[in-house]
Amino acid sequence: MTLDVRTIVLFATLMGLVLAAALYLISKGLPESVRGARAWSVGYAFQAGGALLVGLRSVYPDIVLIPLGNTLLVAGHIVQYVAIKEFLDSPYRRWPLWLLGVTVLAVSAYFTYPADDFYVRSATTALATIVVLVAGGRALYREADPRLTGARYTALLLLGLAAILAVRGVYTVFLGPPANTLFSGDVVQFVYVSAYVILGVMSGLAFVLLIAERLRLELERMATLDALTGIYNRRTFTDLAERELARAKRAGAPVGLVLIDLDHFKAVNDRHGHVAGDAVLRAFVATAGAALRKQDLLGRYGGEEFCVVLPGVSAAEAVMIAQRLRELVEQGPAQTGDREIRYTISAGVAHSEKAGLDLDALVRDADAALYRAKDLGRNQVSLAAAGGASA
Repeated sequence: MTLDVRTIVLFATLMGLVLAAALYLISKGLPESVRGARAWSVGYAFQAGGALLVGLRSVYPDIVLIPLGNTLLVAGHIVQYVAIKEFLDSPYRRWPLWLLGVTVLAVSAYFTYPADDFYVRSATTALATIVVLVAGGRALYREADPRLTGARYTALLLLGLAAILAVRGVYTVFLGPPANTLFSGDVVQFVYVSAYVILGVMSGLAFVLLIAERLRLELERMATLDALTGIYNRRTFTDLAERELARAKRAGAPVGLVLIDLDHFKAVNDRHGHVAGDAVLRAFVATAGAALRKQDLLGRYGGEEFCVVLPGVSAAEAVMIAQRLRELVEQGPAQTGDREIRYTISAGVAHSEKAGLDLDALVRDADAALYRAKDLGRNQVSLAAAGGASA
């Protein structure tokens, strides 16, 4: 009995078109930060076109169908490799991809007519596809966020496709009879086409899973981070601060807390505009990142108010860190366009020696110290302790 490979190929065409349409519709609803779905859908469309042309062999002249069919199949994988690099926000060079596609077209055309050689055509197409699949799998393994479990599934499926192509190529060259073309009815060709179609569909579904995971991470990021500055918002900061205080209580470690206010921030907005005000807020966060330690916790507490938890420091060390931050801000103006905007901060420092390891008490003491710093003329650091301020 002859195995009907042509039916599977035509089924792959239909499935490719359905998946291309589905991914294209998904891509229209994705945020700009989640890229790659549209390119993957174009890759499926190319593969569907290639499968259709391959399936029509012996119906229309091979000189047209074989080169275009092989090239579209390879081009589909190339575009899906581009989709992976877009998803990873990773740079790639275009010219090697173009060169690969043109090479497949030229070799397929020449070895269809005038030199009809199934083995050369098959080996060239398979080798080009394997190179692209391995490159895509490697990129997902090496560059994807470790939290994206779908990256490994997608990579494994791409590498599985590459392995199937390699096994089929070895069989065709060394064990297959001269009549062993794609539609010869050979069991190996039937299994190859079936497995290739199944893994191709599964890799697309894995890529959709990957997109869903990225969306989940984006939603988590939006829920935990301040959209303007990229640091923790007040709710997340409060949760993390409570955890840090609980840990310090178990370890018997001291904790400092600093409330920071940008001086006369309303005047910055009024004089330079809100876009410039936003630039000042981002500049402060960048400066704070340089002044604070890795273990310190920074969050946006209000409009122009920020809060820092300093684990394992004495009151004097907490004041010293706040002073260093104040000095860096004073020395480094914010840059917005071609303008420099100078600004200063006031800070109130509280410490667990006085307030204990209670977040509300620490914030209350730091807030009182912050008001004292403002009363002293701003651009000051004040410690919540009897006697008060530190210049």
